[in-house]
Amino acid sequence: MEKKSRLSRSLVLGRRSDGRCRYDPDIKRELVEICQQPGVSVARIALEHGINANLLRQWIQSYREQVNSPSPSPAATLPAFAPVLSVTTPKSKPYTYLVELFRQLPLAKTVEDFEALLPWQLVEPKIA
Repeated sequence: MEKKSRLSRSLVLGRRSDGRCRYDPDIKRELVEICQQPGVSVARIALEHGINANLLRQWIQSYREQVNSPSPSPAATLPAFAPVLSVTTPKSKPYTYLVELFRQLPLAKTVEDFEALLPWQLVEPKIA
C-alpha cells in the first residue's frame, strides 16, 4: 500500500472569479514529481489531495512537454559576430605561406610537426 504523500504547503492558492481554483506552481511540480515515481497511482495521489485525476494528468503531460521540448540549436545561441584573429607573416607573403603550408601539411604526424606549420613558425622556403 502506498504512503500518503505530504506536500510542503497548501496546493490551492485561492479561487478565481469564475470559482475555479488557483494552484501553486511549485506544489503542482511537487505532485508531478511524486507521480513520476514507480508504482505510484495518479488517481490515488489526486484523491489524496482533493483534485481531479484528469487535471493531475494534464499537469504531468505539461511537465513532460517542458522537459522534452527541444533546446535552441547551438547556432541560434551563438553570437552573430565572432572575433577573428588575423595573423600576418612578416617573413613571407600569404600566398607563399599557403603554398608551403599545403606542401608540408600531409607530412605532419606529431603535434610538434603541426605547430611548426603555424605562420609565425614557418620558415620561408629558399627559392633558387
